[in-house]
Amino acid sequence: MTEIEEEHEDFAAFTIGTETYGVDILKARDIIGMAVSDVIDVKVESIHESPQYSANIREAFMKS
Repeated sequence: MTEIEEEHEDFAAFTIGTETYGVDILKARDIIGMAVSDVIDVKVESIHESPQYSANIREAFMKS
């Protein structure tokens, strides 16, 4: 189950199984071009539903 652990103006952390992921919302918004809440939803849902898509998003975050 995916659960958002904490959320701040520019950062969100969430847990999937036993792993915790962090999202830099400002970078995500620049990369994906969505509203902050949409970015969190896309990140959480994409990791849950599509490991390949989420891996691509994580790679984009790491390069930025």
